[in-house]
Amino acid sequence: MSALSFKIDASYQFGYYFYLNSDVQYRVIFSCPNENCLELFIGHYDLDSNRNIRYRGIAPYNFIAEKFDERIKEISPGFVEIYNQSLSAENKKLLRYVEWDIENHLNF
Repeated sequence: MSALSFKIDASYQFGYYFYLNSDVQYRVIFSCPNENCLELFIGHYDLDSNRNIRYRGIAPYNFIAEKFDERIKEISPGFVEIYNQSLSAENKKLLRYVEWDIENHLNF
């Protein structure tokens, strides 16, 4: 399974920081540059051990399911469902769930 990777040139709207358990957390509010969208989303950042700002995720997260050929859907609808659940979890950085999901559904 490969993680989705993309880049957009989002418009900065507002940013702030706060402390959580003595660790600095950053939130930056962006707007989608697509004229048909313009939705707001929040970038989550923190500091790594070298004090560099590190990307942690975005919210809200809108998952786009992988599309499969109709023959695959007919032969194994369970595979399509499990694959997309795992892909969604992986993209949300829920890697322990992905490992558990794959291990527990090898015989779907």
